[in-house]
Amino acid sequence: CAHPPPLRRARLSSSVRATLDAPATGQGTSSLPADTTPLRRDKDIKIRRAHPDEIAALSKVITEVFAPGEGQVKSAWVLFQAYAGMIERLLKASIQQGMIESEDPTAKTGPSIGLTVLFVAEAEDTGEMVGVVELCSATCPMPPKTREEQQRAGEAERETAYLCNLAVREAFRGAGIGKSLIGACEDYAKERGCTDLFLDTDCDNKGAIRLYQASGYVCEMTDPPIRTKRRCFLRKRFSEDAPAYGEEVLGVTEEGDYLLPSEGPGVGELSFLERNFGTLAPAVAVLGGVIGVILF
Repeated sequence: CAHPPPLRRARLSSSVRATLDAPATGQGTSSLPADTTPLRRDKDIKIRRAHPDEIAALSKVITEVFAPGEGQVKSAWVLFQAYAGMIERLLKASIQQGMIESEDPTAKTGPSIGLTVLFVAEAEDTGEMVGVVELCSATCPMPPKTREEQQRAGEAERETAYLCNLAVREAFRGAGIGKSLIGACEDYAKERGCTDLFLDTDCDNKGAIRLYQASGYVCEMTDPPIRTKRRCFLRKRFSEDAPAYGEEVLGVTEEGDYLLPSEGPGVGELSFLERNFGTLAPAVAVLGGVIGVILF
């Protein structure tokens, strides 16, 4: 993606003023309700609800942040994943909300069901998008429990608010925009009655982990060591009704590097392929996909 001309660095005030914006309007069908969420404003940057018809532009911001300087093929793939993922979650949320409103007996219920909302950080003088974040619902793996423990307790999978696609353009980092985008998601989740919020990030993304921990998130779980690219799973409780925190699993060396657990309840379970094929699991998965395409 071509980089826009540099803008002056955004400066967010330490005390962010809450205001109300006009209701969001956009083309097409969406699960987004009328916008009554207080916005966090500064003279340079405002954080507002994004419109569904802005997804293409938001996907470009995500691609610029997650695939900087990459080739056209990888950039195009990241752009497609971001765009298709947001569209898929919006459609899923719309269907779930429609089932609830129609009193479908098979519909799941709960504060996070039918939840999908996008927030954008926008330069007030130019209207340029400089940051984005998505809030939706997903099955929460925390606090971590083995499959046997869940079966013994008779617990079903729990859905709650899930934060993803947090991206801030490089020229605007370090000014508190990421923290304000997280805050907007937390405020919205609380208004919906969610008791906690979770997210995941790559274990080697030290900056992101520090940001989330400074915002009150606890890393309760990581991917198993067998995976080349491991993720950290972090959660923040809003209410005493939320499940208690598990153990903080990230250790820190004197040099500031993170120590990842190799075993224990804070390490995620292996998939079926990983249990049976070990490090060959990714190759087996690709081979299975190719065979499926040929046969079907």
